[in-house]
Amino acid sequence: MATLAGCSSLVSTDPDPENHVPDEWHDEPNRGLADPRDVTEDVDPDEIYDLDIECPYAAGRAALEPVHAQLDDLENVGGAGCCAEIDGREAVVIERVIFANRDGSVGSSPSFTFQTLREATPRTVTATVSDGSNEHTCEVPVFNEDVMVFAG
Repeated sequence: MATLAGCSSLVSTDPDPENHVPDEWHDEPNRGLADPRDVTEDVDPDEIYDLDIECPYAAGRAALEPVHAQLDDLENVGGAGCCAEIDGREAVVIERVIFANRDGSVGSSPSFTFQTLREATPRTVTATVSDGSNEHTCEVPVFNEDVMVFAG
């Protein structure tokens, strides 16, 4: 701790994420391993102005459903959902999350392995969205990644 003109300054240290997961840290996207999913979603045409844009978001919501159904520790699952660009394509990302404070203390960390998350995550989601008169279908790959989120 350094003291300057009567004020103290705490130096923030970032926690090592490897110490807060039950396996290894994965900060590069890895493809989900579960069977692909298909979803059809009707949307309100007054709320959705572009089905092309809404379609990957519907895929993101559908990708989270089996993850939420299979894992008990939902506090540490982040639904970044859509849309990330991975390998030049629009993709869904579901994250395993460590929550840390600015002082470096960890408030919450996942109890499940990265492999468990990947096995619950579909490889792809094919979503069809319809506003009653128009329809759009998209196929979106789904990935997993580890992230650390710092709270203020």
